[in-house]
Amino acid sequence: MAIEKLLEAIEIRAIEDGDTAGMGKLLNDPYVAEWLGGARSVKAVADAVSSGIEVWAEFGYGTLVAVDNTSNLLVGRAGVRPDLLNGVEEFELFYAVLPEFFGRNIATVLSYRALKGFFSASQNPSVISYTLPANKGSIRVMEKLGFVYEQNFVHANLDHVCFRLQRADLILPSDCDACYL
Repeated sequence: MAIEKLLEAIEIRAIEDGDTAGMGKLLNDPYVAEWLGGARSVKAVADAVSSGIEVWAEFGYGTLVAVDNTSNLLVGRAGVRPDLLNGVEEFELFYAVLPEFFGRNIATVLSYRALKGFFSASQNPSVISYTLPANKGSIRVMEKLGFVYEQNFVHANLDHVCFRLQRADLILPSDCDACYL
């Protein structure tokens, strides 16, 4: 799907109070939850939404959501948050999309916008992102944005691959002139 058509079909915006139910559907989708370490309780989802709103208020960047304009369904999320990698403070790009919306560049567009917002509001020189080695779709999103493989590590008792993006290496994905309006 061309990026322009995607942006006509979805709204990309900062997370809001009313997104708890949609975020719960996304994070508790069986396929998504499998990659993210399991289903989330109602409280955990509500806390994630609240935290996302607080980060926006404090730092001017945070979790973005994609909402389908036809169904009003929250179909994806992405953002940058603090994380630890081998005991070192880092900033992590995170994203998830409902499986029925895979292959439409939603994760790429959301992630690009989240990274642009983060780098505009922060002087941090780089961002990490990681996933399980078998998650080829997630790895492809990272590579399309300019992330480079850095290392394997253990997270949540599972082997993960970690990629790093230097500020200057963020790539505007091909056919993505409208990614950051």
